[in-house]
Amino acid sequence: MYGSYWFLEIMNGIVSWWQFLFWSFIILEAIARWKLFAKCGTESYKALIPFYSSYTAFELFWGDGKLFLLSLVPVVGIGVTYIMLYKMAKSFGKNDSFLIGMLFLPGIFSIIMAFDDSTYIGVQK
Repeated sequence: MYGSYWFLEIMNGIVSWWQFLFWSFIILEAIARWKLFAKCGTESYKALIPFYSSYTAFELFWGDGKLFLLSLVPVVGIGVTYIMLYKMAKSFGKNDSFLIGMLFLPGIFSIIMAFDDSTYIGVQK
């Protein structure tokens, strides 16, 4: 009825669907980072350049872009990245419940922050 490769055809369809969702989310995150940089008043094209994007994010939300190099250290990088997410949420005036969501689901909450009506306050100490 379906041929001898029906299982492979079904699995190919499932994998294709997940790939579509994955790449859609990646593109949506790139658009969100573009909008976040625009909200901060910096050039938006910086969001598309891989390491320069991280440097610029640390500069906007932490105050010193060179600290981005600490995120490349294996164990220290996790803590530094979470602190940067905290500072990013605070620099847009978000409350602690939004911060908890930002720590557990950073991709989704950065998309929410990019498309809501919050404004960039500046680097928070």
